[in-house]
Amino acid sequence: MAVSRAEKAYRGRISRTEAELRQLRAPDRGGHVDQLGQIVLHEHALLVGGDEVPLAGLHVRFDLARSTHVSYVYLSRPDGRERMERFARTIFPKTQCVSSACGSRMRPQQPNQLQALRDGDLRKLEAERREARRETEPVQTARELLDETRARHGSDPRLPKARAALEDARDVWQELTGRRPL
Repeated sequence: MAVSRAEKAYRGRISRTEAELRQLRAPDRGGHVDQLGQIVLHEHALLVGGDEVPLAGLHVRFDLARSTHVSYVYLSRPDGRERMERFARTIFPKTQCVSSACGSRMRPQQPNQLQALRDGDLRKLEAERREARRETEPVQTARELLDETRARHGSDPRLPKARAALEDARDVWQELTGRRPL
């Protein structure tokens, strides 16, 4: 009993830290904040078409074409990849493009801080998981105690007599009730 409790606590601690690690490694995009055409801003990510771009490290630049009636939003990822989205001014007026692209909601400053906090939490949880895997002492202690108890009871000279008495009691019970107890 003590061994199973110790093993359950051991496995539970490791499972809990692994679940928290999975959640930190794959965070959700957060709630919907704003939308400009195919660009949908969430609290922690930007959806462009079908692609999800984390806000951490993302740089947004806005540009107006003077000769045409087109606005451009450039999205630059931390790895250097850049994506350009084009908007006709007749569909999205200049003021809407500027307020969406250059406004404080499209400037991902807070996500960089969130990513730094998330990285710190990841390191902390990975260290906790390593510690939990190394900390097998309660399980080992419970197993040793169980082995000692089994050895002590196995060598007790009264054990064969007690087992024979138990079998006799089971036989009597079966004769009385028609069922044999376990």
